[in-house]
Amino acid sequence: MSDYNIINRHAKELHSKRAKLDEPTAIKYVEALKQCISGINKLDKINSIVVLAKCTDLFPQSDVIHNQLDSSLFATLFEIASSENVANETLRSILKIAISFLSGVIPVHGTANTFHSVILNAYNNYPLIENLSNKLTDLDLMISTGIVDFVSKLIYRCVETKKDEYFSLLLKNLTLSQFVSSFAILSPETNADLFRLGFSQSFLKSLKLARSNLKSLAIKPEIPFHAALLNDLISALGSAINEQDKLGDKADAFARAGFTNDPKAYIVEHFTILGVIELMGILGSPNMTFKKNYFEHIMLADDNCHFPISLFTIHIKEMMTDLDVNEHPGFKNFAYL
Repeated sequence: MSDYNIINRHAKELHSKRAKLDEPTAIKYVEALKQCISGINKLDKINSIVVLAKCTDLFPQSDVIHNQLDSSLFATLFEIASSENVANETLRSILKIAISFLSGVIPVHGTANTFHSVILNAYNNYPLIENLSNKLTDLDLMISTGIVDFVSKLIYRCVETKKDEYFSLLLKNLTLSQFVSSFAILSPETNADLFRLGFSQSFLKSLKLARSNLKSLAIKPEIPFHAALLNDLISALGSAINEQDKLGDKADAFARAGFTNDPKAYIVEHFTILGVIELMGILGSPNMTFKKNYFEHIMLADDNCHFPISLFTIHIKEMMTDLDVNEHPGFKNFAYL
């Protein structure tokens, strides 16, 4: 009988008794399941992931067990979770393992690196975030709740590190993958369940926390990830402008779009990191009608009359970030837009 079958039987027995694993047994089980997960047998790998997820409810507090859930394990788990063909049960199990880890209930002593095994494998993992965004509207409520809970905890733990790069790039990936837009169009039934269970509130609080930390963060091109974000925005702007102004001079096109002949300098002076991310989100939006109408406007309008939509949008976003939905309850469902 495979190790995961033996462990699964024991886990079911303990669940029925509402008992916990003792630390030595839990350590042995995690090691055995990790070996299967890192192995080449696909069936053993998937079954071991499911069993490991069940065991997370049975773990005693232990720094050793927490450290066993290391970076190599989550690299493997998130690679599987990034596949559009991942089975729902497998994805639910991976999310449960990651949520248990990020919840902080396993370690006895926390350190500055307590949650790095997940953070470093997820914050700039666009394939993972994109697939979770695509799966968010799945009719499986457990998938939706698991995704929202995981992303909420991931944002919070990234902000907690006080390392701007982590939550800046995570927010960029959430924005470009249209995660928040997917959250906004969840079915009324799913939305009601998420609010009833408290997952929506936690997600919105984490999102607001990250945005609040970034809205006043000035762009410093000498910082590598700032420079990368700036270059990505310039590239996205150039592509969007070229779609509408194929025959015009590129520098003039940037100027007509309101970004002057030196768009990098203009963005550094007028935008924050949050502004850069938000504008990248607008340019990456599937709403082609808006982009077409806007760029037609700025290409045809006189320099003195074109509408500064980029600055306008950023200021509106910042106002929404500061909005107190308790004082303005009518905006409760829109504060994250």
